[in-house]
Amino acid sequence: MQAFKKIYLPLLIISFLFLSCKKENPIETESQVPQPPTQVNEFDLVGLEGEVLTSFSVNQKEPWRIIAISGTSTYVTDNYGKNWMNVLPDIFSSVITWDPIKANIVYNAIRTQSDSLNSKYGWNVLLLKSTDYGYTWSKSDSGITPYGFYIRTLAIDPLDNNIIFAGMTDVAPYFSGDVYKTSDGGKRWVSLAPSGTLGGSSLGRVLNVVKNAQIPQTILLTHSEHSYFKSQDDGKTWQLKNTEWTISKLSLCKNAELTLATISSDLLISKNSGESFEAINYYPFKVSNLNSVLAYSNDLLFVSTKYRLSDTSLVYYSKDMGSTWAALGTDLDTKTSLDFDSKNNFLYVVMDGVKKGLYRYKLK
Repeated sequence: MQAFKKIYLPLLIISFLFLSCKKENPIETESQVPQPPTQVNEFDLVGLEGEVLTSFSVNQKEPWRIIAISGTSTYVTDNYGKNWMNVLPDIFSSVITWDPIKANIVYNAIRTQSDSLNSKYGWNVLLLKSTDYGYTWSKSDSGITPYGFYIRTLAIDPLDNNIIFAGMTDVAPYFSGDVYKTSDGGKRWVSLAPSGTLGGSSLGRVLNVVKNAQIPQTILLTHSEHSYFKSQDDGKTWQLKNTEWTISKLSLCKNAELTLATISSDLLISKNSGESFEAINYYPFKVSNLNSVLAYSNDLLFVSTKYRLSDTSLVYYSKDMGSTWAALGTDLDTKTSLDFDSKNNFLYVVMDGVKKGLYRYKLK
């Protein structure tokens, strides 16, 4: 009996403790989350066929979750696009983005007001926040005051998701702008450009605010013709940079100093966190309108183009910091917005030609 106690009793206690821990803290397995779909065609339809999508965002932590805007509707999927739900009907939004740190948080900037919107969330709501993957929303714009303005772009600090920057612009014709910052996750916002000024110069139009993780206190935002602003202290001070181009889009690399920018048919690149830019001399870009740029990493850059006076549209990619480029696939339908799922190597593309909707390309 003593031998039984010495040998088997400790084993019983260990087994009991193991089962108790397993019950209270189950280990997550791959079978508990949606599995990525198998690619069938060159570009596979993800969903929202026939919809004109103006903004979408792939959840980088949980890439089976995607959120997208089409007209006055906001759709969300939690299974790679197998099923979609309209979570914000009758609301016209401008931009939507997931929190880079907490997968359950997503922000939705409102483009225009409506009676139903104002009655539900309060007068002149500019930003909604969801903490349950986009299924329910609350107002998150206290302190943002400009009447007639809307948030055109959002930049969430990749190391501190309480810090968010909002690029504001007037509804039309984009003659003026402002930049707001929150340090508490959207509870209270303050203007970084009192009376529409930054660095002692008229702010003009704010089209982009971008940040990255490698140099987290660097922010870039567009200004007016032939200039842009740069801050290296989270917006406390700004430097006005002059350039020969009028920059219309910006994409800062998520983990490096590289930045892609564009003006119509010129693709610009910066390898010093936006201190200066140079043009990329690649023929297809010279004869195209550049719809979207995505600097995912130093060795993965994407540009969607549409040849002028033609319906031809392609996505090009570079794996050597923009030195060489290659077309991604042969599909010629119009392609606009881009986003990348690095866990599954999926490039997501909005098509807006004969085919409409959200499509997926599997990178080899």
